[in-house]
Amino acid sequence: MPGGIDQALKEIAQIKAEVDAIPKQIDRLQSNVKLNLDNSLNQMLDALLTIQEMLLTLSEQNLPNPL
Repeated sequence: MPGGIDQALKEIAQIKAEVDAIPKQIDRLQSNVKLNLDNSLNQMLDALLTIQEMLLTLSEQNLPNPL
């Protein structure tokens, strides 16, 4: 039976280590989500600025607005 207890203690220690690692994993995931969101928002902003520049160019040339 002592071997069974030792094995159970090893498994408990492994589970504890995995549970203790969860906050770091959550922090890493949150950082990744924030970075991805920032990148997506920057891409959308760049696209909007490009559209704004195109519309400004069209208005300066007195061309009809395609939108």
